[in-house]
Amino acid sequence: MRSQRYIPVFASLLLLAAADAGPVPATAQSEALCGSLDIPCRTTATSEVDFPAPVVVDDHLKLLPPPERKLRLSTKSRYLVPDEDSSAQSWRDRTDDNVPLRTAWESKQLRSGNRQEASTCKVVNVQLLARHGTRNPNGSDLKQYLDLRTKLATTYTPPPPPAGHKYSFLTNFTAPCDFAMTGMLTTQGEVDSFELGRRLKEKYAHLVSDVGRIEWQTTNVSRTITSGRAFQQGLFAHKHDQDVAFSSLQTSIFPNHQDPILRPYDCCKRYENATENPPLPLPGTTFAQRRYPAIIARLARDALLHDLTIHDVTIMFKLCAFEYTIQGKEAGFCSLFTDEELALNDFAVDLNLNYYRAYGLEGDVNEWLACPLLTKIFGGFDETIAAGSRRGGGTPNHPMAAFRFGHAETLTPLISTLGLFRDPHSPKGIQPHWTDEQIKARVFRGAEFSPFGGNFIFELLECPASQELDHPQRHHIANDRKTYKVRALVGEQPVVIPGCEGREACPIHLLKQALAGKIGCDFDGKCQNF
Repeated sequence: MRSQRYIPVFASLLLLAAADAGPVPATAQSEALCGSLDIPCRTTATSEVDFPAPVVVDDHLKLLPPPERKLRLSTKSRYLVPDEDSSAQSWRDRTDDNVPLRTAWESKQLRSGNRQEASTCKVVNVQLLARHGTRNPNGSDLKQYLDLRTKLATTYTPPPPPAGHKYSFLTNFTAPCDFAMTGMLTTQGEVDSFELGRRLKEKYAHLVSDVGRIEWQTTNVSRTITSGRAFQQGLFAHKHDQDVAFSSLQTSIFPNHQDPILRPYDCCKRYENATENPPLPLPGTTFAQRRYPAIIARLARDALLHDLTIHDVTIMFKLCAFEYTIQGKEAGFCSLFTDEELALNDFAVDLNLNYYRAYGLEGDVNEWLACPLLTKIFGGFDETIAAGSRRGGGTPNHPMAAFRFGHAETLTPLISTLGLFRDPHSPKGIQPHWTDEQIKARVFRGAEFSPFGGNFIFELLECPASQELDHPQRHHIANDRKTYKVRALVGEQPVVIPGCEGREACPIHLLKQALAGKIGCDFDGKCQNF
């Protein structure tokens, strides 16, 4: 029997399926697009029916040993854990059944500039935006999985043994979840978030020792709230601190259309207008129409899978992604595809991500959509700087850390607002006509900056003023003995923000200059919310 484990906070909450976060209106046209092209839809069945949404972990699938194949699956990818050994040990200590833990599947390249100057500074404020951990597929995906299973059960005959054993699952495969648990956090997702909290506790112990000086925020979706709760359990050893933090997390929740910090796409009429009637076919479809027929032909030859459509293959790729990320399963749908074919699907999904959330959308909406979030982050930094000044002006007991939990649709606009992961020779980002060489060499990768459990960290660094004595606009405090810089990390690894002159530790005045118009902007005015 399948079990459902509830973190014991809401004893009597009704279990509802949380809708996938996203702004695309639920017209008949967009529903069809959402189903076939992996685009999030806004539907009427939102998680705001329960306010706050329930805290739920679907743990009916046990984790398998870490997979051997190293797969990038766009925003359905596994998180690249920087330190796999310590992660595995702490999660086993926390659980009763010694569940096998996934580990990092590749060593991540640092994408940073000069690291030496950051080593002479200390972190005095940290701001995190984390995507929820690994989740179940949404309801529209699940329906398509079941439709595919029905089609294959009635039309498919595997090759004779022994080759046919590899494909026998196609006539009776099991979907990753049922409709009651669509969109919910999984055991792997709980691991993702708990381990992130544990790692940040080790790194920023001096900033998180006082639970009363931490700011929290989450969207009103079960998987983000549950991810936040698991993160807090990794961050704090004592139940009292966990409960205090979770109470603060609950009170931070805004209705979707009133949350420009974590759901700007739901609060911006200009964005809604820009995405309501997208040009068809979308970039991912154009690419699939060009490249997937060869995959269909190979599957017909090798697996005797005849009469497959591009839509069928797209669903098979999705099933591969969820089997791989939720459970670490490689013997199912992922076994149908070569690594090269999976790389093509990774690119196809990235094409639509770039169009809707990053650089491909007409106009510049996605390049300032994260303005409310950046304004909040830099407001926290300014408060810390003022509090550290001998001239005063700061708020007593000001927050020393802020932890926020959102979606891929929250992380990606932040990336594009900062100008990160933008391919230098393509202002509109990745394109469907690109060659295999261009696809392989591209900078824009959802698997890199927005996998399940992906995160973005801003550190405010207090540094010796001697590093900036040549710059008249530095912040002077404590008789000019200090100056402030900001370091950004994607997936817990440093990156250099455009406009920072190649410096990992970017002087705050220089970063604010680079982000002029994106901090403190008139969001309602730019969004034409009137």
